[in-house]
Amino acid sequence: MRRRESRNLVISPYSTFLAATVDPAAAVANLRQMQEYGWLGRYGFYEAIAYSQSGAEPLCMWMAHHQGMSLLAITNLLFDNPLRQYFHAEPQVVATELLLHERVPAGALADLEHVELPAEGAYPIPA
Repeated sequence: MRRRESRNLVISPYSTFLAATVDPAAAVANLRQMQEYGWLGRYGFYEAIAYSQSGAEPLCMWMAHHQGMSLLAITNLLFDNPLRQYFHAEPQVVATELLLHERVPAGALADLEHVELPAEGAYPIPA
């Protein structure tokens, strides 16, 4: 994989699998759209699709840990989160779970000065 400028848009199908427990219908619609675009290969969805000013470039590879995360996300969706429950039953995780519930201080401000949003239409969707 090549190093890319941070302004380029990158879409990773495994991210959609991870979001499936939050919004299953939207995730399935997104995966179907990716399939229609041809972002599916012999071993499943491609690793990522990188957009630049010249268009979309699929990274035609499959990383085992991303494939595994996708399978675990599907398992969690279909079987009421057994892997999440297993993880949160571990004593080391239980001991630090309070950190997951910490709130951002009311006076904290995000530094959005350096965030560059793409111009509308900068990343065309392939036909």
